[in-house]
Amino acid sequence: MKYKILVVEDSKNDAEQLVAACQQGGFQTSLADSGEKALEMVWTWKPDMLLLDLALPGINGKEVCRILREDDRGKAIPLIMVSAAKDRGDILAGFAAGTDDYLTKPFEPQELVARMNAVLRRYYKKNGEGEVLRVGKVSLDLSKHRVEVGGDGVKLTGKEFGLLEVMMKKSGRVLSRQFLLEYVWGYEEEVLTRTIDMHIARLRQKLGDEGRERIQTVERFGYRFSDE
Repeated sequence: MKYKILVVEDSKNDAEQLVAACQQGGFQTSLADSGEKALEMVWTWKPDMLLLDLALPGINGKEVCRILREDDRGKAIPLIMVSAAKDRGDILAGFAAGTDDYLTKPFEPQELVARMNAVLRRYYKKNGEGEVLRVGKVSLDLSKHRVEVGGDGVKLTGKEFGLLEVMMKKSGRVLSRQFLLEYVWGYEEEVLTRTIDMHIARLRQKLGDEGRERIQTVERFGYRFSDE
């Protein structure tokens, strides 16, 4: 399958580098130079993934990400922010908005393609078709990318869905923050392990009583999804 990648970048030089990297990786690409144009193309061109700059004219990248994650049509689209902003606060803000990964400029094309493939595998892997995980009142349908608690649908971001999936698959086991980061984000980056805590807190809140009861913190190590 040749995935469709929407590059959202207002800098001509950066856009050319991103498009070239995507083409080297075998992807079909299209380009938007503003947040408004990106949102329009998401609904019309229907890309399989976005590469999104943070600093855009008009609607910035963080706001584009937030809008997509709050819309049923955009919440399950993989998204990687590629930005010159390297401060910890900028990176955490990107993840808080709902991005699946964050790559700082300048970047290596091979690293970008590797991260794109890792995120795409998590979203579109075929081995999950038809599989439904159930623990207590929580059910997770891998093929439909749907989560329910007691029969009621729960909207999750891609990262929250990935965290819940791996914890439910390994329910009862203690999983380290580093393991969760590598499994869900697809790479090791010690400075970002605290983003796990932020995503876990939101996941607990969205799952309600089931989340607070089943997602247990193991001090100084990680988390456990209780199956008891």
